Amino acid sequence: MGRLLLLAGMKNFILYCTVAFGLGCYEGFSQDARVRIDTDVVLSVKEVFHLIESQTDYEFIYRPALLEGASPVKIARGEMRTGDLLDKILAPEYFSYEFYNNTIIVREKEGISGVTTAAQTVDIRGTVTDSKGNPLPGVTVLVKGGENGVVTDFDGNYHIEFVAGGGLSFSFMGFTPREVVVEAGSSVIDVQLEESVTALEEVVLASTGYQTISRERATGAFVSVAKEQLEKPASSVAERLVGVVPGLQSTVGAYGLVNFRVRGQSSLLADAQPLVVYDGFPVEGGLESINPNDVESITVLKDAAAASIWGAKSANGVIVVTSKQSKQGKLRVSVSSFVKTSGKLDLGYVNPIATGAEVIDYEQKGFDTDLFGGGSNPLPPAMFIVYPQSLAVTAMNEARLGRITPEDRDATLARLRGLNNQKQIRDYLLETPITQQYNVAVSGGGEHIANTLSILLEDRKTFFKGDEQERVLINYKNQTDLKDWLTFDFSGMLGYEKVKTNGVDLNFIHDLQPYDMLVNADGSLTDMSYLHYYMPNMEAFVPMDKFPYPDWSYNPISEIRNRDRTLTGLNSRFQAGLTFKMLEGLMFSPRIQYELFNTRGRSYYVEESFTVRNYINTTSRWNQDYDTSPVANIPKGGFLAQSKIRVRAYSFRNQLSFDRTLGEKHNINFIAGSEISDRVREFTQNPLAYGYNEKTRTIVESLTPSDKLVDWGGNSFRIPTAHGFQYDTDRYFSLYGNLGYTFDDRYTVTGSYRTDASNLISDDPEYRYSPFWSVGLGWQLGREGFMDKREWIDRLNLRLTYGYNGNVDKSTSFLPLININAEPDLYTGENTAGISDYGNPTLRWERTRTVNWGLDFSFFGRKLYGTLDLYDRKSTDLIALQSIPSVHGTDRQKLNSATMSNRGFEISLGTVLPIKGEDIVWSGSVNYSYNNNKITELYKNFYFASELSQGVTEAYVKGYDASTLWSYRYAGMVNTGTVSAPHLLPSFYGPDNEKFSFQNLPPGDGRQYLFDQGTRVAPRTLGLISSLKVYDFDFSFIITARFGHVFRRHGFNYHPMGDGNVTHVNKRYREVLDSDPSEVVPVPVDAEGQYFMWGEFTPYLDYLTVNASHIRFREISLGYSLPKNVRAKLGVYTLRFFAQANHVGGIFFNDYGEDPEYPMGNLKPQPVFTFGLDFSF
Repeated sequence: MGRLLLLAGMKNFILYCTVAFGLGCYEGFSQDARVRIDTDVVLSVKEVFHLIESQTDYEFIYRPALLEGASPVKIARGEMRTGDLLDKILAPEYFSYEFYNNTIIVREKEGISGVTTAAQTVDIRGTVTDSKGNPLPGVTVLVKGGENGVVTDFDGNYHIEFVAGGGLSFSFMGFTPREVVVEAGSSVIDVQLEESVTALEEVVLASTGYQTISRERATGAFVSVAKEQLEKPASSVAERLVGVVPGLQSTVGAYGLVNFRVRGQSSLLADAQPLVVYDGFPVEGGLESINPNDVESITVLKDAAAASIWGAKSANGVIVVTSKQSKQGKLRVSVSSFVKTSGKLDLGYVNPIATGAEVIDYEQKGFDTDLFGGGSNPLPPAMFIVYPQSLAVTAMNEARLGRITPEDRDATLARLRGLNNQKQIRDYLLETPITQQYNVAVSGGGEHIANTLSILLEDRKTFFKGDEQERVLINYKNQTDLKDWLTFDFSGMLGYEKVKTNGVDLNFIHDLQPYDMLVNADGSLTDMSYLHYYMPNMEAFVPMDKFPYPDWSYNPISEIRNRDRTLTGLNSRFQAGLTFKMLEGLMFSPRIQYELFNTRGRSYYVEESFTVRNYINTTSRWNQDYDTSPVANIPKGGFLAQSKIRVRAYSFRNQLSFDRTLGEKHNINFIAGSEISDRVREFTQNPLAYGYNEKTRTIVESLTPSDKLVDWGGNSFRIPTAHGFQYDTDRYFSLYGNLGYTFDDRYTVTGSYRTDASNLISDDPEYRYSPFWSVGLGWQLGREGFMDKREWIDRLNLRLTYGYNGNVDKSTSFLPLININAEPDLYTGENTAGISDYGNPTLRWERTRTVNWGLDFSFFGRKLYGTLDLYDRKSTDLIALQSIPSVHGTDRQKLNSATMSNRGFEISLGTVLPIKGEDIVWSGSVNYSYNNNKITELYKNFYFASELSQGVTEAYVKGYDASTLWSYRYAGMVNTGTVSAPHLLPSFYGPDNEKFSFQNLPPGDGRQYLFDQGTRVAPRTLGLISSLKVYDFDFSFIITARFGHVFRRHGFNYHPMGDGNVTHVNKRYREVLDSDPSEVVPVPVDAEGQYFMWGEFTPYLDYLTVNASHIRFREISLGYSLPKNVRAKLGVYTLRFFAQANHVGGIFFNDYGEDPEYPMGNLKPQPVFTFGLDFSF
């Protein structure tokens, strides 16, 4: 019902837009439609056509071969009417054009008289088409040897009279001319022309967020993502960047969230994600807050010259996203939709548990011989009710206690051995992921106003039943010419998101034994309360029926049904600006952005849920006398937890820009401005509401702070009733400037400067106003005179840049910070606080110095093109945990004390090969990146072995890669007993190769005996993109590869047994049983009371580290566009069907079949298949 209402609302909305946009004050397809040029640029005629098509509703009819040899045109920054722009570029080339509704027909200027008047004539009619049968308007039909002729009309038809026995010639731009002899008696001659295409070089514009610069004038390292990649179906913008940008390494999470790293790691503790800029401003929510269908271009800024204009926020790189421009002209509607689905989780991979028989064998061995610590002692009758055990161990223990017979135990174990819950988990807990997305975009306007409105609707179900997401994004963009010298632009975004997380998670599934069944044979739910309690003791010694809720049963399926955990977000973003055209090339632009993001969390548990029943029962007061009835401390009824996060942010900018070519050879591009920004984040946590009634929206009674209460086990507690609050504010003030000078379109010098001040940095001006700057040189070597004879060189450009970027760690402060606890101390009743940071009085920006050498090239008409960049990055003043004298109250403190380097290179090669004109075209590109990371300065005088092996933030070590993987070297079994009474324990090598058992740690620093097995982050990455267009079909694929790194594979978990410690045996148990103890740690053969210690070492042994190199088939895409003549009959501009497959598979260079990015036991994306269409009218 809700979806029907939504669809009805969309229809009404489109109708409204049709009226609102259609009644605008515009002149249809007038030549007065304006085109905006962001910077002085040299474009080919074809590129100007593309520019006009992108900003208006015009479409051109022409063939590229007509433009062969046409001179590039210099176009100044500003706005021009379409007709004036066409006059400028076409008149010097002897072309003419004609407006036909929304179509512009371009043809050669010919001396054509309309009609021949010979005495003896024949009347010839016909149709001229291309090789696919599409009619060709504008074809010149001439009488051979004469000057008379006609031109085909819009449907490709022609009519001519001339002397019989003569010939006709047919010529059209982009096609091979054809001659036809007209025999006597002929009346109809249909002609088909063959296409002839010459590829033109692509013009790339780079946007820094503050300005747009042509590639020829840019000295920095940047990558613009291809338009074809941006048009692929995706739920987020980030998905379209994976594998296509050299130097941009991505990690795709199981739920589709993508993390990026630009040219290695440049910070130790601060945020390492690149800055996301949308339409000129950094934005809240990152790429996930942007409608991927509204994106016009994406530029990744990688070096100092490209990114330093963003100052203290740019050390991790900058991703600049530009939305599609508002359009003038009549109403146009674009619609797209797709459905994306994949299979359920592969339980054998994400939950690699042993078979039921293997689990019971392991449990039996541990229980009978006390191999695994604490399992053999009978559980005391009354004290261990809260210590659950598995069904198998419970049967073993009940037999030992004499409550059941050995025969009953053996029957129970035999039954459990034959059970397998994998199918029930798939059927009742797992969901088939599916995403449905609908997009509608409406554009139109008048001579002085342009509008675009878009709506995205998305529904998504994820891996677990009860988890789902809804998203709505509405974007509006307007540009209005108030005067010839004044333009106003406005954009707004309204986003709504609803996320439900009622399902279980992977950790819950990991905790299930293979014989833990969810439903009975008759379909009824099983009682799985044994997961929380030792039920035989509960039933024997606890008056369960006397508690507030006599029902103690538990089942995850019913729990999913009895809770509503929802996050709701209502987000908005508004941008507005004015552009004053003061003088030729000089503009002043004040702009503002305001964002308001509201997220509300609401978790409601109905009274029937186990969460409610269990908490109220276990917090009841009871004297542990079976005949005494417990007294509830908390009122019965549902639970309601609520929280709220509010983020308010604004940025205000004044910018003066100048872009002008003086004389014939001097181009100056300059911007200068000031910017202030303020961001406030507020978090509020309401106390849990007990006794809540969802229907009446009331609670039974309000709870107030109380004295200590006593629960059913005699433990003291207080009912939390205090609100939790958190308030953060970030304020920045910035001054910036950028200057570029180009001489004779060959030599370019650039420079940028920015200073940032922030409340996050020390108030000492020496540190607060640290500048960030860059300089760059560019040389268009291919335009030198001595290169003129090398016609195979299209472009050859050398670049050199040097400069500084910045970063900030928001987790520390230049003043000491304390956290005030919301609740008073349980025993003293006093309010307490703790020191969260001791303060860094010289806190300053992290700085990254980058040197970049670059080469851009294009050869043989873009049949081979690419870039090569070499870089050296040095990050200084990095925040790190540094050792300090303990007299300060701590022995470690976050200080600006570390230095790190990243050195590497990136190469990108591409080609465009027309195989048969524009009908069959193959294009491809390959990018390869190498990065070497090293911490060059860091003072820390001592490392615990656990810090290094577990890889926490304290594991950074001077002289090593920041992502180094540290391991214990396994030394086989060592005898810790005597010759007559041996006690064999696994061991590892300590200092001087001395063997230490798993029960002992060597004295001293962990660096003395742990060793580095390599980096966890691939230093070498590769991306391959290939596309093939065959008439109206297009096919493409993306392959990514990573080499030179390592990861820890899945190993046996050596799970101990004990009170409340249920054993979970994974599938590597068989490997342990079949392996040599000198190579793989075995299961103990004697009683081992310290078995729990083994888990401190076994996950971090060297033999678990394997090669992480792999090749991944990231994407395969297939599309079909209806031919133009069919679209014309249907009354649509475009109509395209597409299918796409992602996460198709990979080749993994390890012997265990594990995916290094998603190791066994972790969530792993399944192959995803997408089907959809898009059309416009």
